[in-house]
Amino acid sequence: MKTHRVLLLLALAAMLAFVVACDEDTTGNDTEFAEPTTDDMDDTAEDFAATLADPETGIITYWESEGLSDGGFASMKEGTVPQVADTSFERGGITITIDRTFYDIEDNPSEVYDSSSTVRMTRLLTMEGERTGARRSATIDHESFIDVTGMASDDTVRTINGNGSREVSSTFQARWRPVQRTFEAVHTWQEHDIERHVDRRANPYPLSGSITGATDIVRSAERGNRTRTVEVNVEFTVTFDGSRYAMVEIVDGPTYWVDLDTGLAYRERPDEG
Repeated sequence: MKTHRVLLLLALAAMLAFVVACDEDTTGNDTEFAEPTTDDMDDTAEDFAATLADPETGIITYWESEGLSDGGFASMKEGTVPQVADTSFERGGITITIDRTFYDIEDNPSEVYDSSSTVRMTRLLTMEGERTGARRSATIDHESFIDVTGMASDDTVRTINGNGSREVSSTFQARWRPVQRTFEAVHTWQEHDIERHVDRRANPYPLSGSITGATDIVRSAERGNRTRTVEVNVEFTVTFDGSRYAMVEIVDGPTYWVDLDTGLAYRERPDEG
């Protein structure tokens, strides 16, 4: 009986050693796979906020123009409407390519904007490269398409519909906690009847409309000699109301507010005053 007990203990010890070995990554750190927490949702919201409204690479920065003036909210009056269809340039390590086509009221395409006849524009945008900042470094692969109506010279409001996707690999310092995180993310979205006023100085933010989409993120955080890994899959709706802050509602999750000037997410709507 005593021999059987010893053999049983040795077998249990061997099994435990095997489990620990399987839970250890190639760097020698233990890897813990966990369920998403509120902190993970906060970080997911922060990453999508940067995707939406980062002043240099955000979705809304490139909705109509190259995003080269007025903090990304460049005017689309005749003097600043892009006069050529194709543009390619580099900004902060990101190569950006814009392919536009302009249309008249009979849907005839043109390579240039004509203030006497253009009523609509389509635009394909790609972004690819690596960007490094104070808190975040990211590799971005982006493609999006928009269809913009209200492009006639006497129109005062433009309406945007479209869709897009972005893959991001990033390392960043969490804003709400002193934790270094890395992640792989895929964002997909659709724009629905987003209205923007031509006079951007008086009306710098989208007047109305929404974005629906989904975000899939695999995120890792190091704490001591352990690496915690979590996968977050969420669907969301972004609503614009003409103010500086867009509401982001996560399905079966919390609501956040995105600052359209800075690309930062907040748990509660900040005071605009």
